Amino acid sequence: MYEWALFTHLAGAISFFAGLAVAAVGQTAARRRSRPSEIAALLGTARWGVVLVATGLLLALGSGFWLLELTFYGFDTWVVAALALLASSVVAGVWAARRRSGRGGSRSAWRRRTTHRHVSSRRSCTTASPLR
Repeated sequence: MYEWALFTHLAGAISFFAGLAVAAVGQTAARRRSRPSEIAALLGTARWGVVLVATGLLLALGSGFWLLELTFYGFDTWVVAALALLASSVVAGVWAARRRSGRGGSRSAWRRRTTHRHVSSRRSCTTASPLR
């Protein structure tokens, strides 16, 4: 049983870090493209990276607790530190994702950003539209 628990724990850790790499590369490459079809394809790749991260996180966490049950370590200091680092990486990832998507921060800051975009897009329009 120990070998299976260790195997699934290592597979989860590898999946977690591979997903981080796939998501980061997909996001970075999408920001450098200008065609919407290329951006959509690369962001689709980044979404698969996020799925790998979530799967790896759950697999590593679940099998890590399984390993703790099979071994004599219990909740030693290094186990608690590892869980704290894992939790902080999840919080940092969620915070960064919300910040990039424009959903982080206060509601008034969101209104300022969207109002600014709306006003600037109206100024750049040179043709008369019957919808105004």
